[in-house]
Amino acid sequence: MKKPVLIFFILLLSFIGAAAGNAAHVILLKNGGWFMTPLYWEEDRFIKFYIPGGTMGIEKNSVWKIKRSTIDLDGIYEVKTPEKQPVEAEPKAEKILSPQESHEKIDLKAYQDKMAALKAEANETRARLREAIKNKDRDAEAKAAEDRRKISDETRKLTEELKEKNNGKLPVDWYD
Repeated sequence: MKKPVLIFFILLLSFIGAAAGNAAHVILLKNGGWFMTPLYWEEDRFIKFYIPGGTMGIEKNSVWKIKRSTIDLDGIYEVKTPEKQPVEAEPKAEKILSPQESHEKIDLKAYQDKMAALKAEANETRARLREAIKNKDRDAEAKAAEDRRKISDETRKLTEELKEKNNGKLPVDWYD
């Protein structure tokens, strides 16, 4: 009889301690938005977290950083996004060429070599980032994260450039 009562009180105390220490996390996005949540976790390429009414996932590459906050959410979660003023874009004149009309020869090998170099650089930077996180070196972590963003931007620009020159198409094995 004493053993079940003792286990009950130990569990009760652990739940009370967890409820009292319910600190929030603020997930800051690269686009300026943010989410506040009591708990987050990583799954594959996503950061998942609780929001009112369920859970939500967002790709890791769109997260700038995650901060721990001392705010007690008391079961209320906020979702904030930056207010954007509508911007009227001038219509772009699109130039569409069929493969027969295109006079520019695409050096696909050069693009593939550049992409392979960027992938190797990204892998190296990812290893530096993991090491910095493991060693809790915030300066090295920030530098590695910044380098990853730059590599990601270069990869995106290279991909867009190739698509533009290749009539909106990428080679089948471009992302492999």
